[in-house]
Amino acid sequence: MNNLYEIVEMTGLQRGILPIVGEAAVHAACAVLMVPAGVGSFDAGRPAVIGWNASPEAANALRNALPLLRAASSVHIVSIGENGEDFPQTSANTYLSRHGVASDLHALAMDAKSASGVLEDFAAKRGAGCLVIGAYGRSRFRETLLGGVTRDLLRTSRIPLLLGH
Repeated sequence: MNNLYEIVEMTGLQRGILPIVGEAAVHAACAVLMVPAGVGSFDAGRPAVIGWNASPEAANALRNALPLLRAASSVHIVSIGENGEDFPQTSANTYLSRHGVASDLHALAMDAKSASGVLEDFAAKRGAGCLVIGAYGRSRFRETLLGGVTRDLLRTSRIPLLLGH
């Protein structure tokens, strides 16, 4: 592997994706905002959707996104297929409430689409300005082999992503 493009091809990522976004999300001590190509602007006043899987990464993303969530017209916490034990969805709702952010809880079933597809569709129907997710809850090796929500959204998202690890 002599260059970045070989790494991108080997992991199955499209050439248009900057692998540095994933690296920055994992190693930065702050949130990373990824605005997809073709998106003309980022509007923090539009609804925000939080992809919640009860992981420490999702909790970090939620904390990092707090200033942005205060500006959003509405906040939706979405879990797909399961509720976690360490950071249940209601705890995320309570945390936001304590910081002056009202949020709605949504538990969605995983249908024929992937979790990333369900999240994207939900966000699009709500007119979301951004999707907040915990990045790379699994090891990077496992994500590369099996796929994952973070990788899928980095490849396909049509709305800005706020990533936290």
